[in-house]
Amino acid sequence: MITPVDVENREFKKAFRGYDANDVEEFLEELIKDYSKLYRENATLKDQNAILTESVETYKGMEETMRSAIISAQRTSEEILRNAHEQAENIVKEAKLQAKEKIDEAENRIQDKRRALAEVEARGSMLRAKLRAMLTSHMQLLDEIPEELQETKRIEPVKITEEDE
Repeated sequence: MITPVDVENREFKKAFRGYDANDVEEFLEELIKDYSKLYRENATLKDQNAILTESVETYKGMEETMRSAIISAQRTSEEILRNAHEQAENIVKEAKLQAKEKIDEAENRIQDKRRALAEVEARGSMLRAKLRAMLTSHMQLLDEIPEELQETKRIEPVKITEEDE
């Protein structure tokens, strides 16, 4: 995965009739800012997801502990069994309810972040498409320059590879 530092440290070759270096630098700075923010948000979401997963496992462990307590209470007496069973059921219900609420909340947050990520990816695709269209338009304009002008200045066409896209 490309990091914001990779984008920041990327250097491009200079070309005779290339893009305006200041424009490219300004765009890269804006891209680095946005990408850094997304990179940090992604790391935060991963941390939150790990914490929530750990919470779910804790609740599952609590449920197993409660089941063991019910078995021990059964061996002691029927009266203790009845009371312990009622308490355990209430606690399990509450724990399951809390776990379900936490899971639902986490899933909602994950869905929100996925939607946000999809929007960012869509914007990135649109930007790439616009840039490709702009490059195609400029190349067409270059192709339309009369041959007399081309011969006097000898402009070499720039080849665009998939890496440049």
